[in-house]
Amino acid sequence: MKWQFAITASVPIHFAQAEPLYVNDYETMFAERADEVVDSKPGERLLELDNGVSVTSKMVSGVQEYTAFDSSGHIPVGCLVQGLQVELAVVEACPEKIPDYHAKLLMSLADKLLIFYAENSVPPQDLQKIKTRLNVGLKATAHAISRKRYCAGIEVSEEIMDEAYLKLDEAVEQSIALPRLPVRSPCGPSVGRDQ
Repeated sequence: MKWQFAITASVPIHFAQAEPLYVNDYETMFAERADEVVDSKPGERLLELDNGVSVTSKMVSGVQEYTAFDSSGHIPVGCLVQGLQVELAVVEACPEKIPDYHAKLLMSLADKLLIFYAENSVPPQDLQKIKTRLNVGLKATAHAISRKRYCAGIEVSEEIMDEAYLKLDEAVEQSIALPRLPVRSPCGPSVGRDQ
């Protein structure tokens, strides 16, 4: 199956965080499941979680850093949330470019992902807290899009958007079918394509 975000291909916004909403408590995970943690390399510890998610812990410049990776075969939910956050930011920054019904489709996809995110985070989160975190990032991204005047370069084909949203909806449904920790990686143009 091929999927893509319909709008963001023309908006050069990039993220580097391990999970877009910063709610997973990796330190507590490692403490509570200490008997499952293994030394994977010198200075690195690995925790294998259910359903194909692993978390690596290592000390970098005196700071404990965690890297989470989803090898479940599904698109990582954090990756989808991140992409939808940018799509929704474009809707907010460039409302004249995006038909209302497409904005509503995006919100319905975001709602599905955020429910999954709230229920599967460690610890589980209040849905309103998750929505608030998404909106904070969305507003900042919308501001960046407006400031850099990306709206002028956005060309929207409703036919292409309709097709992209159908495929994206399918990708979301497949991804949330498997309960697991919501993480971002791997995330990129080839993740989930042709699966």
